[in-house]
Amino acid sequence: MMKRILHAGKLFLLSTMLLTSNAQAAEVVLGKDDYINYHGVVEEGDSDKLIKILQDNPYIRNTMLIKSEGGNVIDSIASANLITAFKLNVAAIGECLSACTFLLFSGKQSYVAEGTKVGIHSPYYYANAQYVYTDVGSPTYWKLYGMYLAGGMPSDKAIELLNLTFE
Repeated sequence: MMKRILHAGKLFLLSTMLLTSNAQAAEVVLGKDDYINYHGVVEEGDSDKLIKILQDNPYIRNTMLIKSEGGNVIDSIASANLITAFKLNVAAIGECLSACTFLLFSGKQSYVAEGTKVGIHSPYYYANAQYVYTDVGSPTYWKLYGMYLAGGMPSDKAIELLNLTFE
């Protein structure tokens, strides 16, 4: 069991701030409740939106609410580094799939609302009509491995999940 991932029914109330996902570009905004809301597909530039919110609002709550089916790995890692640097807590509500898990496992504390889907797989890109997976032992592989361990995931489970493919 991951030590820092909690099923928290209280987060259900916060989920009303997030809309249902239909593969739209991520909205990264400061909500009226002073939580950072990160909702939608992760795209290049989302980490720029996040750093602007963090720099312009030094007194915001230290919690980010996420709901995403994944997206751009490079921008997810950039956002994950910001989450770690600013010591944000991260709460997943509804779904946190693929690249979204980099955000989730980078939180100072990570929460998963009851019923939320969390999905992890080996990083890949699609080229020439085929999936090309990150090589085991590559810098990206070890970065993700370290993030999962820091999030409380056991080593053997992190390796198993990083080696999952769609084939």
